[in-house]
Amino acid sequence: MTTAQVNIKSALHYKTDISGVFELAAPFKAGVSDKRDGCIWVLRNGKKTRLHINASDFDIVGESNVPKKSDDELSRDIEQRFDVMEMIIDGVIHRSIKSVVLSGAPGIGKTFTVDAKLREAAAKRGLNFSQLTGSATAIGLYLTLYDHRNVGDVLVLDDLDSIFADQEALNLLKGALDTGQTRTISWMSASKYLRENDIPNSFEFEGTVIFISNMNFDQQIERGTKLAPHLAALINRCVYLDLGIHSTREIMIRIKQVIKNTNILSDLGLAENHTDDIINWMGANADRMRSLSIRTIIQLANFVRTNPFHWQTMAEMTMIKR
Repeated sequence: MTTAQVNIKSALHYKTDISGVFELAAPFKAGVSDKRDGCIWVLRNGKKTRLHINASDFDIVGESNVPKKSDDELSRDIEQRFDVMEMIIDGVIHRSIKSVVLSGAPGIGKTFTVDAKLREAAAKRGLNFSQLTGSATAIGLYLTLYDHRNVGDVLVLDDLDSIFADQEALNLLKGALDTGQTRTISWMSASKYLRENDIPNSFEFEGTVIFISNMNFDQQIERGTKLAPHLAALINRCVYLDLGIHSTREIMIRIKQVIKNTNILSDLGLAENHTDDIINWMGANADRMRSLSIRTIIQLANFVRTNPFHWQTMAEMTMIKR
């Protein structure tokens, strides 16, 4: 029998940030921590230890009988998923798809790809789209949906996972992402702003929403976290695509794809040997880095341009967790 292990990306033990691979002592339990999504118990220094952790910050390893994919197989799978994402956005542009959720780790090119295709469509076809990023109140989301209510309007909601903490905003999102024939969006609370600006408390929404998230929906649903019912309701209403990039290994594979298939480093004036050095350094240090994404490539390239002889020291001091 294989002992289950857990790969911790970031967890809190008292005031200390913990990361690494530990033997699993008790499964994750949502809603029992006031610091993170929940708690998980591991064997640390021979003792059962409770860690406060977010559901997206750990992976269970060593308990599955599913054969592990090779890097080449994972790479082909990720490339295919990005190809499918482009097809889905084409469907949005041609109005055959009206609600989409895209999920994957931050900084892997989700937003860039969506934005590039929509901008191209705006220039060639006059597509009307806009993007809401960061955070939004429930009333703010209602007003934004109202402004994009017409056929042909495309609203991109990017990195708005804070919506999940607001029940009213979450209900509005469910309504907007529904693939039913008629989507009615309602605001039942009294609002002076709506009255003064002649905005109705209910309207038919005929626009298209693309919701881009860093959250692994399937993982949250499988673990039965407090968000699981809401996430399940969302993906049952619309087209949902998990880009298959959540773990450190998957992010590194995606980074190598970007380096191979674009001029991201040569455009910054880097020679081929420096490109290889950057890939090797990231691969050796990926599990210790504070963050890992396509943006990391650019940061490292700038270090090389600043000092080609000591860039690794600069990276070590600024990017590695202590």
